[in-house]
Amino acid sequence: MKSWLVSAIATVPLLTKAADLTWPSPYDEFEDIMYLQTGYARRGIVDGVNPCSFNSGGNSNLQGSASWIRTLFHDMITADISAGTGGLDASLLYEMDRPENKGTAAFNVTYGFLSSLFSRKISMADLTALGTYTVLGVCGGPLVQVRAGRIDATEAGPSGVPGPTHSTETMKERFATAGFNVTEMIASVACGHTLGVVHGNDFPEIAGPGRQNETDLLPFDSTKAQFDNALVVEYIHGNTSNPLVVGPEATNSDKRVFLADSNITMNYLQDPKAFSSMCGHVFERMMDTVPSSVKLSDPITPYPIKPNNPKIGLTPSGNITFTGSIRVLLKDKNSAGLENWVVSMPYADRNRTACDGCTIQTRPATFQGGFGGNSVESFKERRSFTIAFFEFNASIPASTSISKFNVTLKTSASSDPETYDNNGSGGFPLQDQVIFLEPQSCITGDDFQGDTSKRNMTIVAAVRDERADKPVRFEVIIKQQRQGFIVDELIKQTVQMEQWTGLGVAKPVGFTLFKATYGVPLGGLLSTFDVISGEGDDEVVDEFRKTGDIGSKQCF
Repeated sequence: MKSWLVSAIATVPLLTKAADLTWPSPYDEFEDIMYLQTGYARRGIVDGVNPCSFNSGGNSNLQGSASWIRTLFHDMITADISAGTGGLDASLLYEMDRPENKGTAAFNVTYGFLSSLFSRKISMADLTALGTYTVLGVCGGPLVQVRAGRIDATEAGPSGVPGPTHSTETMKERFATAGFNVTEMIASVACGHTLGVVHGNDFPEIAGPGRQNETDLLPFDSTKAQFDNALVVEYIHGNTSNPLVVGPEATNSDKRVFLADSNITMNYLQDPKAFSSMCGHVFERMMDTVPSSVKLSDPITPYPIKPNNPKIGLTPSGNITFTGSIRVLLKDKNSAGLENWVVSMPYADRNRTACDGCTIQTRPATFQGGFGGNSVESFKERRSFTIAFFEFNASIPASTSISKFNVTLKTSASSDPETYDNNGSGGFPLQDQVIFLEPQSCITGDDFQGDTSKRNMTIVAAVRDERADKPVRFEVIIKQQRQGFIVDELIKQTVQMEQWTGLGVAKPVGFTLFKATYGVPLGGLLSTFDVISGEGDDEVVDEFRKTGDIGSKQCF
């Protein structure tokens, strides 16, 4: 036993040191969703699985946390690491009609909830990984590291999900093809089945006679809404209710898997710490199993300092408006007396030159107490940090403008200021060459050119006069429904913008106005768009603006 334990523990890697992100990063949306679960600026992914027993999608018989874990497994297990194909790539969206994926209500609930966060900045595969991280946090599971950068498949992949009637050898072959050894196979099944139930209506061959209705739920262990090793302990002690162990012999797949090494792994997993460690390892393996063409990021850790929803605008008098908030990670800081903290933003002008008096002062946010992060109790026990927000609203002459800023932090009158320069990059960069003008833009209730399925959306932007001769366009990403799919398709539409004299709007000094109208589908009213000046290497972009911020109002 001792030699096996050394071998098993050796398969569990130490936590990888992650590289700090530099803002803006391709993974900013991922990082926000991961760490702004509750409170100020919450992204709300936790709502689909909190509490761990939460029944998702209005279905009182469907446990969201177990559904999200099942989705992860069914998507990634068809990987073929020798061929470099498959893994966590959301190909499951195209594979739900396969018998090996029956019980699709769980997948629809998972993808249906996560799709509200889907955008060109984050894939459904990445959201599935974040969903797993969230389930583990809410349900009391292990601390795991999560990487970003998964790419969604555009078609079905090969079949190969292990099923309840498969033999031990078939199970071992299937897991080995996906890159998992026998120990990891056993741990994957034990860890994956610590939550949830078998649904009698989906698997009547397992449930048996008289237990084949939607309300017939057969739990794997006595704590179906808690991530613990009760499944293991009850199995070893011989008092398990796991229907894949004590059900019909033909479908006792868990029993066959657990006996694949004569219960050596299951005996080891009776130790709660060993169970947590091995589960963390196999879940990270599942999340990181991707096609060989995909390069994942380092593990995503929270920014120590990060701009939150920064927006540059423009007034008719020629002033730049700069609004938003600064996120401050409090992991190693005492939040007492936060109202006395001084968070400042010294900035450089548009020529990237420091200037006298060029400092923006912030104030502690008050909404939700000014705090965000992961305030769910089970999250707090193992991921003990809070994020404080400091808001700003500045007016800067457009002639000097702003190109970048640092953040300085003083936690008391006597403390030395801490300066954050965006991970050593020299500051948090901004651009003022092309500016989306939210106050002058609108979405009206009028039909677009007589089409009752669309609404008029008018986008107005200001472009520096020195770039006024360059083409200007906006690119909007619309979520378009697809027949037979729970997740919408992202469709890019490009609309050329024309110079506009600004009826009722004075021309801002130093800028030229551009305008275009687009017919936004009713289902795409919550979309994102970029305003772009120039082409190719000369492009300047005001990016990832949200149509939801425009609101419905009268156009100028």
